[in-house]
Amino acid sequence: MNRPPGSIERDLSAGLPGPFRRGSLAVLLIALLAMAGCAKHYVNEPLDKLDPDAGYRFLNQTQSGQSEALLVILAFSGGGTRAASLDYGVLQELARAEIVIDGTKRRLLDEIDVISSVSGGSFTASYFALFGDRIFEDFEEKFLKKNVQGKLTGKMFSPWVWPKLWSPKYNRDDMAAELYNKLLFEDKTFADLPQTQPPFIIINATDFVLGARWQFTQDQFDLICSDLSKFPIARAVAASSAVPGAFGTVRLRNQAETCGSKSPAWVADFLSDPRATFRMLDDANEAKSYSEPKRKFIHLVDGGITDNVGVRSILDMMLRQDVVQSHVLQDRLEKTEKVVLLVVDAHVDKDPGFSLKEHIGFFKLLKGAVGVPMHRYSFESLELFQETLTRRADQIKKERAAQAEQTGGQPLPFDVYSIYLQFNNLPNKDDSAFFKTMPTSFRLKPEWVDRLTLMAADGLASAEYYKKLLKDLDAVVKPRPKPRAEEHKD
Repeated sequence: MNRPPGSIERDLSAGLPGPFRRGSLAVLLIALLAMAGCAKHYVNEPLDKLDPDAGYRFLNQTQSGQSEALLVILAFSGGGTRAASLDYGVLQELARAEIVIDGTKRRLLDEIDVISSVSGGSFTASYFALFGDRIFEDFEEKFLKKNVQGKLTGKMFSPWVWPKLWSPKYNRDDMAAELYNKLLFEDKTFADLPQTQPPFIIINATDFVLGARWQFTQDQFDLICSDLSKFPIARAVAASSAVPGAFGTVRLRNQAETCGSKSPAWVADFLSDPRATFRMLDDANEAKSYSEPKRKFIHLVDGGITDNVGVRSILDMMLRQDVVQSHVLQDRLEKTEKVVLLVVDAHVDKDPGFSLKEHIGFFKLLKGAVGVPMHRYSFESLELFQETLTRRADQIKKERAAQAEQTGGQPLPFDVYSIYLQFNNLPNKDDSAFFKTMPTSFRLKPEWVDRLTLMAADGLASAEYYKKLLKDLDAVVKPRPKPRAEEHKD
């Protein structure tokens, strides 16, 4: 059917606001193109110079009010809101345990030194590091029980966002970072993380080009001569949880030329040290590659691809200590009597039923190709961490025994409490079956969140090494508060 000239434009503009109805579709297109042109991509700031004594680094963290005798390290895995809820339940349980250490009454929660986090776990870790106990007041409402997935989808399909998404300066990760900032992070940057009040957080992502872990610490940002202190927390969390396909990449500009394309001193130390392991040499060569002119941009995606349980960053700190002797870390370990490692693993074992099918669909095959090795690699990371921790503990005990023998005194104890929380095979079969139905998404029913947080708290409370820790510290565990009645509104 022939249509009169201009009728298509009139039809398309019929439902638009007044200014556009009075004009034409061309006006709309011009406006959308103008909006696309206004899209701005965040550019990470360069450093003036490399300074190993400045910036957000674990070795710069001070222990205001914390005991030097107790070192508490947490690792939060990926897994969307499911993971964030489990981590939240663990923090609630740690807040219940009161101890008297160095003559001061404190909670175990206050003694957390480090949290290494991936993907969904990065939301809980970052919010806690920024706002402390406020997490127990509003984190459920702001994030855990909010349909974040729906808000992301709604923004993606909003016509007012399309022009930005058409721009090469803006992608879905920029959109996600803006939402996370609005929901949780209040324009905070790494400069807002208090270095006089632990925990120190390590938000983990993946360098998609190298297939290597990327940590949001100043040590890592030194490699590209960039100032982490000015980097938004929301963008770091967006990178840590940027599942390939669902999101784009969080891009960093390599500013290495600003520092003369020089690598930090430790890189040369690793490459020249005959004691360095193959893993350490590989890390050094990867770090050195950032100084090459061809590395113009760093493209970051979900940290779960390279370490879905968050222990590799902590493992690297231990392994590097064997090569580069840091007096700060040595002094800290000399006074440590108890080391607590608590891993919260939120991954879900699900049988895809492939063995019952003659053919596997393309998308299911693609998903399995990513998920299967990721979970297997996570298991190997945990095993390696446990072996390294045990070896390091034995070494410290021998050194202390030898020193005590020379001085005629008693060696300072060094006890390790390794706590691994995994929820696929819980004693309660109903809980285990329930957990296996939990999706990896940013939308869970409020009652599911409540059940997950309680499962995590119960799991920690019943862990053998945790019970031993509480006994050794003469801890008093306060009763759990009664659940508050609330009406959830999305």
